[in-house]
Amino acid sequence: MKILYSAEALFEAVARLGTQINRDYQHQTTPLMLVVVLKGSFIFAADLMRQLTIPCEVEFIRASSYRQGTTAGELCLDWGMTKDFGGRDVLVLEDVVDSGQTLHAILTDLKTQTRTVRLCALLDKPEKHRVPVTIDYCGFQLLGDPFVVGYGLDYAEQHRGLPYIGVLGGA
Repeated sequence: MKILYSAEALFEAVARLGTQINRDYQHQTTPLMLVVVLKGSFIFAADLMRQLTIPCEVEFIRASSYRQGTTAGELCLDWGMTKDFGGRDVLVLEDVVDSGQTLHAILTDLKTQTRTVRLCALLDKPEKHRVPVTIDYCGFQLLGDPFVVGYGLDYAEQHRGLPYIGVLGGA
């Protein structure tokens, strides 16, 4: 496996993102609500939360598409226990922005019940976007479409625990 982003590079990117978020939300009167897109974002979200000095809370969402054969089905958003954001400021945390379709659905849903909603993504594959997605805070931009694993990202539920992000197969 070829290492794309070392543990040190990831730490520096997360620290940079934390600094930007702290600056942008420093005068907020209510805690920032972090919405973590599961499963791939959980390690990134935990590390980012440790960089934040502003008050924040966390919720989780699981997005899945049911498939029959090779046909993508309807997107299902599972908010778990809470979905009432009461006009709060929300920051969605995502591991990788590919087509943007899932995030578009999440952000559209959130905009109806939040004061503001922004997106923080560890990785962005801009060449893969099918719908416009504004990424307010981005760790890294990936050119092309490498299949990456590690730091929460998986292949068939494997490789999530790697401390770095690598390209599967070394390509």
